[in-house]
Amino acid sequence: MEDELSRFFKFQWSKNKFLSVVIILLIIAMIVVPGIFLQPHVEEATCLKTAWDIYVNLIASLLAFLFAIAIIYLISRIFRRHEDELKVSYRNSKMHKIYKDKGEDKDKWHPYKKSFPLHSGDKYECEVYCNELFFHEDGESDFRIIDIPDKYFKVTHFIDIHADKLLAAHAGSKTTNEFTPRLEDFAKASSKNGNINTLTISRSTYVNHLLTNRAMDYEIGKDVSLRRMYESIDVLTDLPLSKMSNHIGINALVFLTGETGRDYLILPRRGKDATVVKNGITASIASRLMIDDNYTEAIKNGAESAEEYIREGCIKNAFERALLLTENGVKKVQSNATIHFLGLARDPYEGGKPTFFYYVDLNLTREKFWKLTQDNYKAEGIDAIKELMIVDWKNIHLTDVYPKREEADRYDDEKLQLTGAYRHSKFVWWHPGKKEFQSRSWQKNKFIFEQNLIVNFWFYLKHKGEIEDEKA
Repeated sequence: MEDELSRFFKFQWSKNKFLSVVIILLIIAMIVVPGIFLQPHVEEATCLKTAWDIYVNLIASLLAFLFAIAIIYLISRIFRRHEDELKVSYRNSKMHKIYKDKGEDKDKWHPYKKSFPLHSGDKYECEVYCNELFFHEDGESDFRIIDIPDKYFKVTHFIDIHADKLLAAHAGSKTTNEFTPRLEDFAKASSKNGNINTLTISRSTYVNHLLTNRAMDYEIGKDVSLRRMYESIDVLTDLPLSKMSNHIGINALVFLTGETGRDYLILPRRGKDATVVKNGITASIASRLMIDDNYTEAIKNGAESAEEYIREGCIKNAFERALLLTENGVKKVQSNATIHFLGLARDPYEGGKPTFFYYVDLNLTREKFWKLTQDNYKAEGIDAIKELMIVDWKNIHLTDVYPKREEADRYDDEKLQLTGAYRHSKFVWWHPGKKEFQSRSWQKNKFIFEQNLIVNFWFYLKHKGEIEDEKA
């Protein structure tokens, strides 16, 4: 839709929207003002009457043109608002139909379904789908990476010939292209591989990610989508056979633990041009795995394992981008952070995209953390963060009205509420430039919660007993 509209007319605001409005008004004035002087003399001469008719037609054409612009702009805004759900279906009801036992117990067994209460005694449970590959427990925390940097993923011929349509699905998103790590294969710990989980990593590109995992349900034609073609069976395709790019993500919950008896969770909200979860809530860190020459050097220089490299390299390097920190803030956070590995899972919503899950204990209070954030931060780049919120873990909960599972709408998790959330306000009208630390209830706001964030909640709660023992 957006692609077709852009062919008809492409309307762009300048950087200064006020200036754009002034220019448009001046153009209209230049056309309208002559008519004010022309109209009283219309009857005096035939040539003036002809000029008046031309003038009226010009005004009508201008108004029709502006009306067309308004309609196209409105349609474009509607498309952008619903772009995410056109690209990937986040309906748990759809996952429920695909990933279930095909035998006698088809209504009882779901291989990827996770239902869990956020807090003990909750009446309603969160529901999410994930394919866990391994957990941090009982010796399963270690893993090694076999990196094959010269092996590159290529999309299938079918995807290649429809690349223009699939990329057009991201018309409302800010996109880029760069090399990304691809999970080529995974082998669970066994006697054959030295009782250690083994990941084989190759290379892909971010555009391949947009063409595959992030456009799973975009309708290329009637009832034709990548999920229908490649991932509509009852289990995810094994990694070596997958036709998806399978870009490897990192997802971490960052808790502020500097205040006794409180665990405040940092929750970023993305902008409206993110490639996924537009204007929605993500985990504190939602980044990608960095596998390059730095990995090889880290192992040579003393990194004991791949997991240590991810903790000390990838996650700590993501603090600045994810938490909007100053240069001094990055150093402070790195020195006060304890990073815990939770597990690895694949995301059925995005066709099996793999993600490492972590949580971080950050020994800072809310006030101290805010002082380390940037004053003049501007959201830039892909999936840029619009603002940060801080919420007590106890204040994240489900609403009292929750739909039946089989009737669940897109992003069932938008039924989650944040109460008493704090956010950083950089400008207050009565005191320009002063940082403010405001508390606000978001009960009436239906934020979209990224599915991987809910999966991270599940991982975190699954190991909460172990976590609490470590803290004690």
